Amino acid sequence: MSVSFKSLEELYSRLTPALTVRKEELSKEGYSYIKEEDIFEALRRGKWNTSVNLTLFDLVNDILNINIEVVDAYLKQKY
Repeated sequence: MSVSFKSLEELYSRLTPALTVRKEELSKEGYSYIKEEDIFEALRRGKWNTSVNLTLFDLVNDILNINIEVVDAYLKQKY
C-alpha cells in the first residue's frame, strides 16, 4: 500500500506525533530550544532531499533516530 501526501503541511501533520516524541526526548537531554519544525526541516532539507521512495516508516524512523548534531547544524545554518 502506497501512502502519498498532497502537501508538506499534510505530511507534517501526519508526522507530528513522532516529531513531538523526539522533541520531548531532546528536551530531556537539555536541548529544550529545539522545536518539532526544526527536526522536520533538518531532515527535509538534508537526508530526505536526496532520498527517493521513502515510506512513512522511513520518515518516522529518521525522526526518532535523528542525531542532535544534524539538528544543530541545520539551526546554525538557518541563523
